[in-house]
Amino acid sequence: MDRAGPGGRRPVLKRLSGHTVRRLAPRSMAALEEVVQLRQEVDDLRTALERSRAELAGLHAAVAELTEGLQESRGQSLRIGQLTELVFGRLADAGAAGAPR
Repeated sequence: MDRAGPGGRRPVLKRLSGHTVRRLAPRSMAALEEVVQLRQEVDDLRTALERSRAELAGLHAAVAELTEGLQESRGQSLRIGQLTELVFGRLADAGAAGAPR
């Protein structure tokens, strides 16, 4: 945060202390700058994670819908098989009854 003094300029003492700290403790300053960068990366990862969670929830819903459709299709296929068997059974019975003996 850069707080301006009465004249719109940073106070001299604050400017000098920042310069002094950078000169005397460059590793500490580098570590602090790295912390800022790492916090941003963590925030970005959290955002990506939330987006992935939302996409995953959508995929789960789509799979549930497909599973329901598959079950319905299997039921209809079973019913078609039963009706086909019934029709062929009746045709066979009709053919046997009408055949000369």
